[in-house]
Amino acid sequence: MNYSPLTLSFAIVGAGLVAGLIPFLVSWNHRTAHRWIAFGAGTILGAAFLHMIPEAYEVAGPGTFPMILVGFLTLYIIEQSALRHPHEEDSGEFHEVGLLALIGLAIHDLVDGIALGSGEHLPEVTPVIFIALILHKIPTMFAMSVLLLHGDYKRSRVILFLAILLLCIPAGTLLSGFIVEAMGENHHRSVGMLINFSAGTFIYIGAYELLPEMHRKSPKGTRIGLFFILGLALMFLLTLLHPVF
Repeated sequence: MNYSPLTLSFAIVGAGLVAGLIPFLVSWNHRTAHRWIAFGAGTILGAAFLHMIPEAYEVAGPGTFPMILVGFLTLYIIEQSALRHPHEEDSGEFHEVGLLALIGLAIHDLVDGIALGSGEHLPEVTPVIFIALILHKIPTMFAMSVLLLHGDYKRSRVILFLAILLLCIPAGTLLSGFIVEAMGENHHRSVGMLINFSAGTFIYIGAYELLPEMHRKSPKGTRIGLFFILGLALMFLLTLLHPVF
């Protein structure tokens, strides 16, 4: 594969956008939406624990693990200080969670782009990074789209948000050159810190926001748990294809 990381980043953008548009073709009632958001929670937590944290360890070792907590606390502080307000409607709650997910995924996509761009200095791993990113970008963009639509965002706004998120990938790819040059031999540690920070935001969104809300809003006997397990299982299967990422 002789394509440049920037070209590959736009291929990921295209695949992610297609996945994000799929929910537009379905009519979502609350029960169906809750199930697929539980699936999204599974993919988000699976991405954090099965892909991002192991990748950060592979890149930078265990010294960057505290950044997981920093990422978690950052979203907690943002929510408590800037987003938290009383809710009366289900859509209002998901509107807020959608904003948090947008922040977390924007950081994640920027880090993905940095990782892809950094691979230019290790050409033999670039194809693995590209395939891994495009595979896990599809379910995360699908889940993000469902979450935003259920938060009563207009479709035009959802498309705009998805485009902004995905364009963070080529932006990160462009930034990677500056990071590598500025950090020198320490750039691997910087990338590892960013990956773990992003993993912390994912853990907050999935475990602190999405899952409690799913169980609170859904009556007993529904398939919420099954959809959550399916999301985790999908991310686990991706680790079998590419153990790193």
